[in-house]
Amino acid sequence: MSIFINYNRASRFYDSQRFPVGSDTMAAMIQFYTSKNLADLRILHAGCGTGNYEKSLLDIGVGQMALLELSSEMLKTAKDKLNNYIECGKVTDVAECTMPPFHFRMTVLMRSCSIRF
Repeated sequence: MSIFINYNRASRFYDSQRFPVGSDTMAAMIQFYTSKNLADLRILHAGCGTGNYEKSLLDIGVGQMALLELSSEMLKTAKDKLNNYIECGKVTDVAECTMPPFHFRMTVLMRSCSIRF
């Protein structure tokens, strides 16, 4: 969890300030690099926030998604927003992650996108 932003508090106004800009471009790039149709894709999104991009990608036609998030309130908003997709099985898992009880000064993400053929 960020020591700069309280995402549980931010979840109350997050969607009024953040929009899923470029999700159509993301979908096109994913299709290009995987050589798969959107409906055949299964995507894991770590750090899903309130589910803005997930809803947009599912609306465009992504097959299935699994979601991870550290903030319980962000995840609650995502679950509410994606309820129809959860009920029909397009969102397969929604999980809250927990962090060790100490702060990190740096987080390293080795790959932002992992594609398996």
